[in-house]
Amino acid sequence: MHNIALINRDKDRLQKLRNILTINSELVEYYEDNLCFLANRLPNHLEQRREDEDYLMMILGNPVILNGFEKLWDSIHLNELILEPAVIMNLFQHLNGISSILLIDKHKGLIHLVTDPLGYFPLFMYELEEYCIITDNLKSIIFIEDDSLEWDWDSILNYYENGHFISCRTWFKNVRKAEPAKIYSFNSKNNVILESSYWTWEEVSKSEWSKEKLIDLYIKEFSSLFSKVNFFEQNSAIALSGGLDSRWVTYCMNQVTKNYQSFTFGFSGSLDMLIAKKVSKVLKIKWNPIFLNINNWFSDRLELFWQADGLVPIIHFHEGDIYKQIANQWSMVVTGFYGGGIYGGLNEKNERISHKIAHKFLNFSTIEDFVEDKYFNIKSIDPYLSFQKISNLAAVQLYSMTKYFKVLIPFYNMNWLKINYSIDDNLQINSQFYLEALNKHMPEPLRKIIWQKTLLPINMIKSNVCFIKYRISSMLNYLCDFIGIKKNYIIYKRTKSQLDSLIRKLDSSELILHLEPKSIESKMRFVSILLWMKMRKEKRANVL
Repeated sequence: MHNIALINRDKDRLQKLRNILTINSELVEYYEDNLCFLANRLPNHLEQRREDEDYLMMILGNPVILNGFEKLWDSIHLNELILEPAVIMNLFQHLNGISSILLIDKHKGLIHLVTDPLGYFPLFMYELEEYCIITDNLKSIIFIEDDSLEWDWDSILNYYENGHFISCRTWFKNVRKAEPAKIYSFNSKNNVILESSYWTWEEVSKSEWSKEKLIDLYIKEFSSLFSKVNFFEQNSAIALSGGLDSRWVTYCMNQVTKNYQSFTFGFSGSLDMLIAKKVSKVLKIKWNPIFLNINNWFSDRLELFWQADGLVPIIHFHEGDIYKQIANQWSMVVTGFYGGGIYGGLNEKNERISHKIAHKFLNFSTIEDFVEDKYFNIKSIDPYLSFQKISNLAAVQLYSMTKYFKVLIPFYNMNWLKINYSIDDNLQINSQFYLEALNKHMPEPLRKIIWQKTLLPINMIKSNVCFIKYRISSMLNYLCDFIGIKKNYIIYKRTKSQLDSLIRKLDSSELILHLEPKSIESKMRFVSILLWMKMRKEKRANVL
């Protein structure tokens, strides 16, 4: 389900909303007194919906359904769902991907929206005294309420400085993003939203088990997910790169099915392409290179940038027709997104997030940092950085991909993540534990293939750890750029002339922030802001 919106019933707004949602989709509607629910069901989405005379329950999004889900789904008592946190967690553990739960209490006029444990489902709330709009698509709010929306310049500055929004902020004032593991109960009769948590990270503590036992549990829990996926009903492909995450995912997948292929984005001769081709050859799977086109780089990405509400800078998108091309070949894409290991270094190991640590990793200006939230009560900074970074960046991009095909995210396995964050950070620093686990699990031919990050085979554990510890891998990026080796899947320097031309072309008079971008990264963020402002004004993607 996509483009959901829940508002106090108003004929004018309702008609605007209906006009937005009926484009190329079947409209699902529900009304009860002042409560209105509209959603568009895309043709390739399987609707998970239960309804009786008292309740309507739906799974929002396009997740991969794991084995055992249907039995659990049918056994849930709808009147008890919101009261049973364990049932909610169990339900999410039988889904993989980015999803949310909707429960409507017809008699009480209550709408309960339950966010996923990591807060990856993009749920936005526009709250006014008279009514509230709740949607997974900011454009729904723009089309209905554009005259009353105000730019949030503090948040836009954070977008420029960090490369994404933070602390549940968005482009606009009074429009906030939902938090992880939350139940939002919206009363359509009085416009009151009550919030409660069904789970927090304080349930996970550091383990005292031996490293050997932890490695075994780490491998077992991660690989167990693949046996819960019915690959025979899916035409699947793995998005394979030169990194470790997708390599491990590919190997685990290869243990339970041969019914899949691999593909890699990039330019001919890039390390991503060369490494992915080697991995595919070792595992005897068909490899499909998908070559990126540097011509018309920005215009080719406008549609996806618009589709994702400009929340992710345009630098992170592929050409729009590539997703359509993938959808024509495969019904499900498997990704190494999220990855293993930890963010923290020596100064943050086994620490709960604090104001000092948060401000080391992110720029906040006047924005609240959320570090006191009970959700982050764990001696690891990763859940916090996942909330601030990944849920506002890669997760948004992946959610936009689910409009084309299902996306399986093996690293989004809460049981595995609990193990990952229970491991003493002293073992995890500089990818040490991750490398040891992968070397124990994967066969020698895969271990002998180099890692794009360090240019070393992954079986050279100590050397890889040393390269990361002393930032030699970062130096390699500069060296490869200097001598012309295509280390990354795209070389952004090739877009520089288009980028500079676009900055000169776009109108920045409405932008009240004083920004002087110098690097390609900062220019990409600057252009993204200007493009989104122009898109909002013209209410369309093709603004160039």
